[in-house]
Amino acid sequence: METVSVACTTTPDRPAQVVSDLRTHYDNGGFGDAPSMGRATKLEEAAGYDGGTPTYVTKSKTTYDSVGRKTKVEDALGQASTTAYTDTHGLTTGTQTTTPPATPGNASTALTTVQVLDPAWGLPTRTTDANGLHTDLVYDGLGRLTEVWLPNRSKAAGDQKPNYEFGYRVTEGQITAVTTKTLTSGGAQRVAKIELLDGWLRSRQTQAPGPDGRLISDTFYDERGQVVKTYAPTPRPVTRRPPCSASAPPATSRPRPAPSTTGWAARPSRSSPRATGRSPSRNCGAPPTPTAAGTASRSPRLTAAPPPHRSPTPAGS
Repeated sequence: METVSVACTTTPDRPAQVVSDLRTHYDNGGFGDAPSMGRATKLEEAAGYDGGTPTYVTKSKTTYDSVGRKTKVEDALGQASTTAYTDTHGLTTGTQTTTPPATPGNASTALTTVQVLDPAWGLPTRTTDANGLHTDLVYDGLGRLTEVWLPNRSKAAGDQKPNYEFGYRVTEGQITAVTTKTLTSGGAQRVAKIELLDGWLRSRQTQAPGPDGRLISDTFYDERGQVVKTYAPTPRPVTRRPPCSASAPPATSRPRPAPSTTGWAARPSRSSPRATGRSPSRNCGAPPTPTAAGTASRSPRLTAAPPPHRSPTPAGS
């Protein structure tokens, strides 16, 4: 795959206008050979040019086992990282990954990481790093991470709370939320963050503990799903509003600009660079409706752009 710094309709001046040039070999065949299993076994990179013809060097090589799992990856210097798999009743229940030796030729300087996997999801339930330190992870019935014990705490002890605990709320008619709990210095748990997600499961608002209340940060998207505006964390006093509902930043807050793009589809969405306040819906099941407060005779209303493609037929640009 060649990337050049000119328009597609223009013939590039090689190598002056070549940004990168990579090519992939499949199933141990030559470049351009038809693949049989579709496994990428060698990656080459252009290292120079003979006139206008590139010369390639090997960037990496990959070896697979009979079921398509990577067992060895060699870098450009021929140093190999290997992975061995533990199978139980035909299911993968563990991996052991070894890096190239830190001192070439001295195998004792290689580093090994071991993972115990949940065969239902292929996710690690325990990892052991090169120092022999363990990290334990627990998932719910949907494969979502719920608890993490770092090496400084023991899951096996049974009486130690996890370093991190995650709770998920997906309820019809309510805002989807992810709650993160961490440990205090005394070993108790506290809510560190509540993240509210929109209908596309994108982060819409984050709430964290703050002085005399909460710190609220917001993210806005345009019709193409790109971030167009973010609010830096701003303090909000404690109210009776439940944490599942979106909270508006104070009138003195200002949005933090997000990177913008230009092009035929990069038209500005409905937003204001100096919105001074918002009045979100107080119903947990309804998305917040931003408003911009103006003077008594001018108070424009801003409505968050709806997610694109609510129907099988795309709309908008």
